[in-house]
Amino acid sequence: MEIGIIRLPKSGKTTISNTLTRGKAETAAYAPAALVPNIGIAKVQDQRLRKLEEILQPRKVTPAEVKYVDIAAATRGFDKNVEISEHLINHLSNANALLYAARAFESENIPHIEASINPNAT
Repeated sequence: MEIGIIRLPKSGKTTISNTLTRGKAETAAYAPAALVPNIGIAKVQDQRLRKLEEILQPRKVTPAEVKYVDIAAATRGFDKNVEISEHLINHLSNANALLYAARAFESENIPHIEASINPNAT
């Protein structure tokens, strides 16, 4: 399964991706203009798989994986930049689901691009 993480810049997408995958992608330097997404993979822990392994004793056990794609954020009006628009569409079209990161934290070090934080208004 592939999940695309989307939202505006500095909303916590990379932090979410790092948390879900135990990744180490740089959060401060990840530029919204970069066209290469951060990709992380998490193995799905499933007790049923362990039970089947005990019963069947296969040579190899491969747990399910979830691939998280932290897609470079687009600022408002991103449709004016064709290169970024096509990039986003290409990555989003491969995703089975989208994870929308609504920013709900305040930080003087990370200003919000819209100057206020209201996750209900997005």
